[in-house]
Amino acid sequence: MKKWPIFILICIGLSSCFTDDSDPYLLVQRPLNTDTKISIRAIQAFDDSTVWATGNGGTILKSFDAGETWETLTIPGHESSDFRDLKLFDKKKLAIMAIGSPAKIFRTNNGGMSWWMTYFNENPNIFLDGMAFFDDKVGVAFGDAMGDYIPILRTENGGNSWQMLSEKNLPLALPSEGGFAASGTSIRTIGKNKVVIGMGYPRGRVLYSEDQGKTWEFYLSQLGNKENSRGVYSMAFKKDPTKAKSYIGIAVGGSWEEPDNKDLIISRSVNGGKDWNILSESTPNGYRSAVEFAPDKNLVLCTGTNGTDMSFDNGLTWKNFSKDGFNAICFSPSGKFGYLAGSNGKVSRISFLEKE
Repeated sequence: MKKWPIFILICIGLSSCFTDDSDPYLLVQRPLNTDTKISIRAIQAFDDSTVWATGNGGTILKSFDAGETWETLTIPGHESSDFRDLKLFDKKKLAIMAIGSPAKIFRTNNGGMSWWMTYFNENPNIFLDGMAFFDDKVGVAFGDAMGDYIPILRTENGGNSWQMLSEKNLPLALPSEGGFAASGTSIRTIGKNKVVIGMGYPRGRVLYSEDQGKTWEFYLSQLGNKENSRGVYSMAFKKDPTKAKSYIGIAVGGSWEEPDNKDLIISRSVNGGKDWNILSESTPNGYRSAVEFAPDKNLVLCTGTNGTDMSFDNGLTWKNFSKDGFNAICFSPSGKFGYLAGSNGKVSRISFLEKE
């Protein structure tokens, strides 16, 4: 017999609870009020209390009570920027990225009371898709093809300044190749030196570096089919508990133009992002823009505009978690909370109850 704390009965009226007999956790989804109507495209939790999010309309959101209350910020003079990614260095220090054009990256050290611009590019062809950091110093950002190359930016001072790789070290681009700035998670760092980028049209390539983004090679995610709306929207990686120094990777995609179409929506890697295999059975229920492993739990979530799915076997099989659609996912580092963020300022917090 499964035992549940008595407060689970109270939560039913306020939240949505999802489980079946085979699941190791009860997932409780609670809607939060951000008091905004923006499309949230990136969300990150620094700890169990601190969570920041960004989106269109130059809007930045922050909460220091696990999403119970939110403060809305803007950067004066940049209210029309579309902020699609962020990186938290501590509770009040972060970098945020505006896609372009112009493309911009900002830093703050005081919780958004003041900001300074650390990157600016007004080339009409610039479009940044995401950034990822190895630590508080070294980070990599990328964008859609500009001419014959994929633009790669690097920082070695925590995003206080950025440099484009020299042309000889930039990845060669396919004609009209681009990525997706859907959730800020199509670029990921793995360990101390590896960084992986998922691309979109035309082939869904995976750009791969083993020297912190200084030089690049490429592989295929199997998610591209020469349609403009297909490719890698998000990737996530975790250490393989069965193999030393190996990482399991999951890439999600599909077509935002056909969100219920289940073709080419998920691919899986068992060698850290080099080789990928399409999953065709027991898959998520359509287009997905974000995927994330929950820390210290045997759980993966992915989400898109038509719903959210969960897996308890490292992404091999999936079941629907919620019909609510979102753009982005994050977990607090402890794994206590997860957050789903989407259009119209929608944010939900996920908590977990372990079955006894």
